[in-house]
Amino acid sequence: MTTDLVTLYVTFPNHDDASRICTDLVAKDIIACANIIEGGQSLYKWDGVVSFENEVVVFMKTHRYRVEDAIERIKEMHSFDVPCITQLEITGGNPDYLKWVENSVENYSLSKTGQKVNHDEYGEIQQDATEVSDFHDKAEMVNFHGD
Repeated sequence: MTTDLVTLYVTFPNHDDASRICTDLVAKDIIACANIIEGGQSLYKWDGVVSFENEVVVFMKTHRYRVEDAIERIKEMHSFDVPCITQLEITGGNPDYLKWVENSVENYSLSKTGQKVNHDEYGEIQQDATEVSDFHDKAEMVNFHGD
């Protein structure tokens, strides 16, 4: 079984950042869902210094056409200079769940000019649609701070 679905593996410095960014991505139909897992630890070298940090690990499920949009938005909102964002292909799983993920994200990507670019089942561009002015409005309704 092959699918057009992927899991994005992303790390965050804390739960609040992970929750805020994941909520934004779900609200905009860029990802279907996110599993936020606290208690991760990362060992790495940055600017010549070996560091050991606590991190929050997130697994996000989406369509491969939304990966570029997801990466761009995560980088805009993330506090790390170079956030860990990797893509894992979903090659199978519960067919009902995979269908839900596919139906939960829009099957289009945004061009650099803000135009919707629809894709068919083979990845070919179907058509250029109109401006997507209301695309980002959904997330504005979400109260990220509980105010």
